[in-house]
Amino acid sequence: GGGGGGGGKETELTETERKEKDAIDAYLEADTAGNWDNNGAGRPDPPWCPPGTAERLRKLKSPLVRLHSEIVDFCRFLEPTQAEAEAREAAVVRVRAAVLSLFPEARFEVHGSFATGMYLPNSDIDAVILNSGAQSPAVCLKALALALSRRGMANRIQLIAKARVPIVKFEEHPSGFQFDISFDVANGPASAEIVRANMRRFPALRPLTTVLKAFLQQRALNEVYTGGIGSYALLCMVMAHLQLHDASSTASAWAGESGGEAAAEGCLGALLIDFFELYGRRINTDEVGVSCRGGGKFFSKRDKSWLNEGRPFLLAIEDPQDPTNDLGKSSYAARQVKGAFEHAFCLMTAPVVDRKDFLLRRIVRMDPKTLRGRKAPSEPGSIAGVAADFARYAFATELGGGSGGGGGSGGG
Repeated sequence: GGGGGGGGKETELTETERKEKDAIDAYLEADTAGNWDNNGAGRPDPPWCPPGTAERLRKLKSPLVRLHSEIVDFCRFLEPTQAEAEAREAAVVRVRAAVLSLFPEARFEVHGSFATGMYLPNSDIDAVILNSGAQSPAVCLKALALALSRRGMANRIQLIAKARVPIVKFEEHPSGFQFDISFDVANGPASAEIVRANMRRFPALRPLTTVLKAFLQQRALNEVYTGGIGSYALLCMVMAHLQLHDASSTASAWAGESGGEAAAEGCLGALLIDFFELYGRRINTDEVGVSCRGGGKFFSKRDKSWLNEGRPFLLAIEDPQDPTNDLGKSSYAARQVKGAFEHAFCLMTAPVVDRKDFLLRRIVRMDPKTLRGRKAPSEPGSIAGVAADFARYAFATELGGGSGGGGGSGGG
């Protein structure tokens, strides 16, 4: 993840901060020491779990429904606090003022995860400068980098001028948030609107994307300019998956009848595992691309002339705003991404030895920077549009009987 915040402040920790740091260090040491038995006895609960989670999950028979509950807890833990949201907003106001002092006629628009509200604590803030009248974006970005540096507003400035969309990356001072700013590429704000519309249509989009972003971020596979999968491309992959999804076959094979029933209800556990299977195993990415336009579809890369003979492994992801734009054309780390997804599928579907086993912890960890200042929710709850439990499948005693019936939550 991003660089550490404001180094060299160890001596200035307050008593409360020192206690919090000690607690985090103790948790991380216990979690990674490995001195627990095969069933995980003695291992601390993941830091995102409300008290009593292990006992609550033990009552759930289907591992898919347990995983669903874990995903809900994980997303609630990572939801921005009010203080974080305000700090981000304040950083945007400062950077906007600096940009407009250089380019008074321009518009400064924030897009990406900040605009959709779907950001992790250490996510970048993506912005674009529109109507600047600039002849050369690269020259203007250089001027902006220089101005921010002179004002003491930016650290760790990187100018990525050779990219298809040149950007300047920097860490805003005093907040420490990472900004990515581009010039006159107007599709950013419009893509945020597409994502918001799909979040309303698919309540599962936000929690799935949150888990997958954390998963990719922890493996350094989330930056476009290093060949990974950017947020927008990932969202398009998740949207296509949700549009084309048929979970019950996998769920039944892995978790028995109750698994199939849970999957039919739009279970996040089934959706996550099936995402890993689809993109890690099923799609032949050398030949096939994916699109979330018009209900979602797979297509032949050759038919769209998107097959790169030298790099056939690149992902092909159609931009829903512009069918001629392949969001995966720079994904030269696509094989690592596919390998990570396949490995996650194998880890998640490995036999559950004990009902106290936390499935999500098999694939995601919390880094100390994310843990700082965050507390686990005090009690179980829900996230927008997604129930924490399925009333019908909540407890093991209720799971066996085929009370199933169709229904399901439809398109949300």
